[in-house]
Amino acid sequence: MSLELYATYLVACLVIILVPGPTVTLIIANSIRHGSRAGLANVAGTQAGLAIMIAIVGIGLTSLIAGMGHWFEWVRLIGAAYLIWMGVQ
Repeated sequence: MSLELYATYLVACLVIILVPGPTVTLIIANSIRHGSRAGLANVAGTQAGLAIMIAIVGIGLTSLIAGMGHWFEWVRLIGAAYLIWMGVQ
């Protein structure tokens, strides 16, 4: 990797880190407009929504894994065969 490409990558990462997301922008805007109590209410609502989304994803993945267990066995065997093939090459 060239030094210029790496420097460009680092600048892009820095910009992505520094730019706030939509949730942070909403919290800051509501805090400025309606005070710190509204900002804290937004933070609480955002975190509650995040917890609900994490729970739904966890339940969904659990049911997916439970319902498709035999497919995961096939994927494991195909992956093992591919690793053996790569080792032979």
